[in-house]
Amino acid sequence: MARKKKNEGLPVAIATQGGLLSALAVLAIGTFQGGRAWIVLIRAGVAFLLCSAILKILTAGVMTWVSAKRTQIEKTDATADDIDETVGLINSISPETAEK
Repeated sequence: MARKKKNEGLPVAIATQGGLLSALAVLAIGTFQGGRAWIVLIRAGVAFLLCSAILKILTAGVMTWVSAKRTQIEKTDATADDIDETVGLINSISPETAEK
């Protein structure tokens, strides 16, 4: 069975919460302004869809960027370790061998 990443559901959760808040805000504003019920509901639905889509894309993008940076830093650390090992190997050569 495939392993699930820890934060795989985070973009969906953030998008859902943001969409819900935007829909509630549109419903409240529409109700206070005295708009027709069906128009207010359509506006709230559109607000939910737009807000949740934008938030999902932004959250997934940020998570991908952070993951890529973390991987890049780990690769840089591994390369530095390889360089240190090579320098140690070169320094461990006896002076007689180095002169030849």
